[in-house]
Amino acid sequence: MRTLFQFRLHHYPLVAAVFCLGIGTAAARVVRGNLDPLWGLIAVVLLSLCLPVLKRKPETRLWTLGALTFVFLGFFQGDRALTWNQDFRPPDSQVVVHATVLSVSATKPGARTLILGSGTVAAAGMPLPGKGRLFLRHNDVGLEYGDRIAFHSRVRRPVNRGNPGEFDWELYNINNKIAWLASAHGSGSLIILRRGVRAHPRALVFHLRETMANFLETRAALALPEDDRRAVRAVLKGIILGDRGELDVPVGRGDERSLSEAFAASGLAHMLSASGLHVGIVVLMVVAGVRVAVRAVPMVLLWLPAKKIAAVAAIPAIVTYCLIVGSRIPAIRAAVIGTVAAWAILCDHKWNSFNILALAALVILLGYPLALFSPGFQLSFAAVAGILLAVTPLWERLGKNKTHATSSWSGDADAYPVRDSFDVVSRLKRHFGMLLMTTMAAGLAALPFLLETFHMFPSYTLFSNLPAGFLLTASLSFGLPATLVGTVVPQLGAVLLVPAEAAVWGIVRIASFFSDLPGSTLSPPSWGNLHFALVLAAAFAVLWYARMPSRKRLWVAVAAACAAACALTSGFWWKGDKNHLTVVFLNVGQADAAFVKAPGSKGLIIDGGIKNRYFDTGKSILLPFLRWGAVSSLDGVVVTHPEVDHMGGVPSVIKDIRPERLWLNVHKISVPLHEQLVDTAHLLKIPIEYADRSCPPVKLGRGELVFLNKPCRTISGGGSSNVVNNASVICRIAYGDISFLFTGDLMEEGEEEILASGMRLDSTVLKVGHHGSRSSSTERFLDRVRPAIAV
Repeated sequence: MRTLFQFRLHHYPLVAAVFCLGIGTAAARVVRGNLDPLWGLIAVVLLSLCLPVLKRKPETRLWTLGALTFVFLGFFQGDRALTWNQDFRPPDSQVVVHATVLSVSATKPGARTLILGSGTVAAAGMPLPGKGRLFLRHNDVGLEYGDRIAFHSRVRRPVNRGNPGEFDWELYNINNKIAWLASAHGSGSLIILRRGVRAHPRALVFHLRETMANFLETRAALALPEDDRRAVRAVLKGIILGDRGELDVPVGRGDERSLSEAFAASGLAHMLSASGLHVGIVVLMVVAGVRVAVRAVPMVLLWLPAKKIAAVAAIPAIVTYCLIVGSRIPAIRAAVIGTVAAWAILCDHKWNSFNILALAALVILLGYPLALFSPGFQLSFAAVAGILLAVTPLWERLGKNKTHATSSWSGDADAYPVRDSFDVVSRLKRHFGMLLMTTMAAGLAALPFLLETFHMFPSYTLFSNLPAGFLLTASLSFGLPATLVGTVVPQLGAVLLVPAEAAVWGIVRIASFFSDLPGSTLSPPSWGNLHFALVLAAAFAVLWYARMPSRKRLWVAVAAACAAACALTSGFWWKGDKNHLTVVFLNVGQADAAFVKAPGSKGLIIDGGIKNRYFDTGKSILLPFLRWGAVSSLDGVVVTHPEVDHMGGVPSVIKDIRPERLWLNVHKISVPLHEQLVDTAHLLKIPIEYADRSCPPVKLGRGELVFLNKPCRTISGGGSSNVVNNASVICRIAYGDISFLFTGDLMEEGEEEILASGMRLDSTVLKVGHHGSRSSSTERFLDRVRPAIAV
């Protein structure tokens, strides 16, 4: 008799294949290229476990061998993907690079990100592996697919900074076969060696996308105020083209947060990149167009039913849209599902939704094995799996109830108007309920992966997605045709784009409203593999209950949810570092930023790294780190001195996590970023306190903070570099026998003044002055500090 497990395997063979492929890929990441002797041990263990099973029925042998095949395939593919570029060593100096333009991944005014192929170092004839990413700024040269270009740049490998909680940038690039990075700046920084073939299919898609982007940049939202125009244009580019290049612009209406921050906090981030929802809207547009065409020319139904006509039209529309938005993982997943479903309709075949979803995963993982670890893959497939698991059976039950109600209807002709109005109301209620259930199921299934990747969960995602979902349908339904028309007739396209602009403006305002509510995001106080497993089990149990409610499943779901809640909330009252002084020196390039947490304290930030028009340490490094550590408040922030590499990221931090105080030594100086920081603190009502040796010791939980520097309240004008550096805040943090000394950019003159003051300097760990410059850390100073460790 066939067991339940075998029965499920027969119904979901592709699901089993993806599961085994994923196990092999995950094992390859754990091994990370070290095949011997661990690889042999794994093989022996797997085979020994499978030997008893292989003695059974031939059918069982087939399933077992198939599973092992996919496990080994996943392992070899994952290992090859992880190690393909490990021997690449870029040149030490700037070189001239020749490369071929493949695509434009992101654009913003004055900047583009190009994906390049066939790169070579011109002088040495050295081929560059894989693809390259070129950050091109202030260069408006017109480029097309296949153009051979030359530029002068330093070539670098994409590597992680090593900060806790950071996005795995290295793995992301490896998965996309990007092996090197470069940048070029200025009008003469790039030349075209030869033009590509314009008739190539990818060249046509490239040109169409560039023309659509140009239309949106020059014609979108011209009637709106400047702040609203920038926000609406950025969101339109994200929704229609999958271009997220301008999402760092402010939300507008006095809200200085970026669009990406507001959309993430409101639970609407998925709307900013092309996903299954966007592909679904494209399919609905095709279906609506087919219905109109069939009504206009009903004779076509003699050759082909309307459903099959829609399926024929949907396949090229899905593929074209996927190519326009850059073939990202969510779009590929939706394209595969939509294409297979349309083909099944054409062939009059039934399909299994889980198998189609697994087929999409299989296609992606065979091409991009490391996509398994990317947030886009995890969130996209988890959300769809949650919908299929919980919502699809409910939809089928509602469909049966609807059929039964229709068949049992009785009444005379006079009752038909009442029946019609009743059907409309009932249909609206049913669709609203299904939208609600779909949002809940997708959010619940994605919850573990959101917490694992972003260390936070948007509290109001259910309420924000309901109105924003309708507006997204309107914005893409009007925006995509209008943009296509605008590539030919810009004036007409701009008129047709107005409804889409209004819908996008509404989405932006919804994101701003919900992200500004108290408690808009929740962050677990501690997070690890156990927490992830418990939350994943709880989400699955709840969805399993929703699929087919029963008392037994209800008890299982309640128990799993309680276990996950207890594990997460336990972090509020239990801390594993009760008796440890934690100091994290963050890698922020040639700049300074550190986090200090003494037992019983909330935490302290000392300096905030650099900020320029392209990069903000506060947003990109400090805030992700603080969310990873579940830091929701701070005892204070110390800015050692008013230079951009020490204070640049602080404004972004204090806007998001408001500290109890801001410590400064220099209070008045004609430096725009310093003035902005002071104004921001006043606006947020954050007290600014003096940080010098006249300040009494500050208790940080069971630790102590002491300022050692002399007062320097004002520096006339912008001040010379030496004067500003020697005005640095010098602070010593001690807990028990352990102490840390932070010296900012203190130079030899400032060190001599500290030595003459007689202040206590001996410390276990020294953060060396001025980034280790020869102008600091003199022998006399080090003799007084006598550190065991220098950073």
